[in-house]
Amino acid sequence: MESHKLAEKDPNDLVESLIQKYGDSPWTKSVVASLPVIGAFLDSHFNSMANEIYQRRIESMFSEIKNELSYISDQIVDKEYIKSEEFFDLSQNAFSRAIKIADTERISAIARIIAESIIG
Repeated sequence: MESHKLAEKDPNDLVESLIQKYGDSPWTKSVVASLPVIGAFLDSHFNSMANEIYQRRIESMFSEIKNELSYISDQIVDKEYIKSEEFFDLSQNAFSRAIKIADTERISAIARIIAESIIG
């Protein structure tokens, strides 16, 4: 008989994943919110948890960007690029992606991309 080793998962990771999926599904949100008596409370609670998770991930990304940019001087920042729509689009997409990623290494990679785009 073949032995099966169960991969132990962090319960917090599982909760984060479920909350993220909840936030991404308008259909599920409407079903939960329509539950009698507790629906509005659950919806509010899940949304609050999702916002905390997203905020923590964005703060992590800002911290990584700060670390990446800490060694550069003001002279090498491409100020025209920062004012461009291209940079706006890049940063918007980066932050949208970062709030959906729990892996800090992947968030760090996104931060490096933004930092390197700022310096050209």
